[in-house]
Amino acid sequence: MVKALSQVSHSLVRRSLLAGLMLLGAACSTDSHRALLPIELESTAVPKTSWAQQSEDLERILKDSPDLRVHVADLLEAVAAELSEERGQWAEASAHWLNALKIDRGTIGKRAFERWALLQIKIDPATGSNPEALARMLLSVTKEGEDSAYLKKQSLTSRASLTKKLQPLVGVRVLGPVVIATLPTPDSFAASDLLWEARAKAVCKKSLDSKWISWERGLGEGERHYWNGLLAQCEGESRKAASLYKDALDKLQDAPEDRARSVRAAELYIQVLKAIGDRRGATEAYHSQSQILKRSDLPLDLLKWSPYDKQRRYVESLYWVARNRAMEGDYERAKLAATEGLEVIPELERLAPNAKSKAEATELKIEGLHVMASRISYEQLDFATALSLNKQALETPGINKEWRQRLLWSEGWYEYRKGDKNLAIKS
Repeated sequence: MVKALSQVSHSLVRRSLLAGLMLLGAACSTDSHRALLPIELESTAVPKTSWAQQSEDLERILKDSPDLRVHVADLLEAVAAELSEERGQWAEASAHWLNALKIDRGTIGKRAFERWALLQIKIDPATGSNPEALARMLLSVTKEGEDSAYLKKQSLTSRASLTKKLQPLVGVRVLGPVVIATLPTPDSFAASDLLWEARAKAVCKKSLDSKWISWERGLGEGERHYWNGLLAQCEGESRKAASLYKDALDKLQDAPEDRARSVRAAELYIQVLKAIGDRRGATEAYHSQSQILKRSDLPLDLLKWSPYDKQRRYVESLYWVARNRAMEGDYERAKLAATEGLEVIPELERLAPNAKSKAEATELKIEGLHVMASRISYEQLDFATALSLNKQALETPGINKEWRQRLLWSEGWYEYRKGDKNLAIKS
């Protein structure tokens, strides 16, 4: 249809587009509103031009009729995709076809779906030739198909249905010669990839060969959960990754390498739960993390941590538990977590290797007192205790200017809420 635009005069096309626009009110009963536009006339009066010329012609028409742009947004994306392909810009073309796929549910949507799929082999031969990997990718970028009118209309919102649809497409029609990428072997990664993140990034969204399958089979149960969690997170499947990381924390063994991976699994578990908005789950994940960091047998050499680094992370994790539990109204357990963190501060100060670390430990002490005052006592309307904790924080040796100003403001607010406006003003 786009090529037809270049085959009639500009004035005729403009009139046709405007006529089509008036008919758009009835377009909802068709698969594509373009079926109602008389611009799809065939003509041989004008020779075909390149996509660049057609793009220019279309933009010239829309410049005179800007209100029409929103009604041909998918058509514009299709033209941009064709133009990008003409220039060999595969990633840009893929993005435009994806945009068209999200907008239209009919002819353009179908074309966009097919062309997007066929382009992937140009971008990444291994993924582009794997229907299941393509299905995972497309579901990820369309929010499980909810962002695509075409996928929803065709009921292609599950991995199984989408894989089945893609199977004949990528298996039969390809853009140019296929060169399957050779995967790196599992043993090609340096010993520094202890946490397996580099190898997961290298192979996720790809079909694993026999060497990788053999390597996976040699993993322990906890290691396998952790590895599959890395792959799921890389592929955008956050809920699946969260479940796998949780299982990994339960199953990883006591070997030093596995203890290091349990530390990372806890961090990633929190990360994916935050990504999907599971606040309560994140609270429990922080608690699990704090229990791991509490252990005295963590392999600090493998983690490249000093004893100070380990204890600092432990305190920070406890404070997150306290904040989240307080937000959930569980003030008693919030207080326990914050108190536990504060009890570690003297040791943290002793372990501090330099002045910067000592200042950091001081700030963590102040922060813990502030959490107890502002997130717990204040929320429980215990303004006297909030003031007492705030005073302790203000009297901490080495307090910096920023914290002092912040706590003085809090003091004034607590006094005001307690009912003493004069003291509030003085603060």
